[in-house]
Amino acid sequence: EAVNGTVGNSYSVKGTIIAISSISLIVSDETNSIYIYLGQSHSYTAGDVIVVSGALSEYYGNLQFNNQAEITLLYHTAYSDPTPSYYSNLDITNYMNNKQIGVFVCVKGVYQITTSGTKTYRNVIIDECTYNIGIVTPIDSDYVDGYNGENVFVYGYLVGGNTSYCNMIITKLEVYTTTENNFSAVLPESWTNVQAV
Repeated sequence: EAVNGTVGNSYSVKGTIIAISSISLIVSDETNSIYIYLGQSHSYTAGDVIVVSGALSEYYGNLQFNNQAEITLLYHTAYSDPTPSYYSNLDITNYMNNKQIGVFVCVKGVYQITTSGTKTYRNVIIDECTYNIGIVTPIDSDYVDGYNGENVFVYGYLVGGNTSYCNMIITKLEVYTTTENNFSAVLPESWTNVQAV
């Protein structure tokens, strides 16, 4: 109900946390997912079952709960990421034309860190793509920042974006070392099933 709700109206959602950044969550009730912007550090983990209640806000057309929402932790259950879908530059563009929170994907590009004043921006630059992948502040920034300048596979959950960035909560990065364009030829060994989109 909340994902099709109205900005400013209050809703209550019970679901499982499927992804976390250092400042946000994605909660899913198995039919839809919604983004929760906390704006600060937290102790939630993937697999926590919560109830979130509050008024909806909006970020570039995406409905979300903000840091005024009330969250109640009910219990914890096991959660594993699904098999990712590989998203090419065209898939990212198509996604941005029809954004859905919580799509689990893998993209291939160059991991890049930039700073502006006191802010640090973490992005993945994808060849010939209108949008860069904007990494939502990761839990372990030291881990991901070790990949600066590397060609990487980035696994994570898409959370909408703005006019320049498709945002993602990442779950894993892996380096690739080939220049081949055929994705199936450069799959990480850890992949046993890949879903084409």
